[in-house]
Amino acid sequence: MRRIFLIIVVIVYSSTMTGQEVNKQKEIGFSFANLDKFGFSYKFGDSNSMWRVKTLLISSSTYNESSSTPEGLTSDNSKRENNYTGVTLKFGKEYLKSVNEKLEFRYGADLSFGYSKSEYNLNHKSDSYIDNSSKLIDYSYGIDFVIGFNYFISENILLGAEILPGLSYTEGNRNTYSSDNKKIEVNTYRFNYGFSNQSALLTLAYRF
Repeated sequence: MRRIFLIIVVIVYSSTMTGQEVNKQKEIGFSFANLDKFGFSYKFGDSNSMWRVKTLLISSSTYNESSSTPEGLTSDNSKRENNYTGVTLKFGKEYLKSVNEKLEFRYGADLSFGYSKSEYNLNHKSDSYIDNSSKLIDYSYGIDFVIGFNYFISENILLGAEILPGLSYTEGNRNTYSSDNKKIEVNTYRFNYGFSNQSALLTLAYRF
């Protein structure tokens, strides 16, 4: 009798462990937001949940503008230049729920750290005006909540879409310089919540 009881316990335990088995998986992808920010993502875990090393969003832009007038007319004849670079790193976890063979629902949260630098230069060709330039550096810290879906294009390739409402704190430093050797330094602090231009994210990924 005792032997039969032990056999039943072993069978039940084995069945329970089998039911709890999950498939290990990894995922690499290319992400973009707002059509001007892109980056890469890496995920690892199983079919129930995955850790996210996501997303390295890199954005950079340069804008130049020159103004001039016909000879003999008064003008500042200026040249303006704007440069911006930003990087955001995110780490978090998401939970997966299968909807059907093609669709997967996911939710979770990310911790984020961001760095951005913006530079502005204004150069005048006329001595009647003073040249000036400024540099703004921001550091941001926050948490994003993840709500999204995966659509499987094939067995291993998927297109993911997610929204990331969140909370963030940003501190920055702005230095302004002029050609007459004057410098103005300003420290900035701000708190943001809700959605931003990085709150909607698309990812093309390969899962293996």
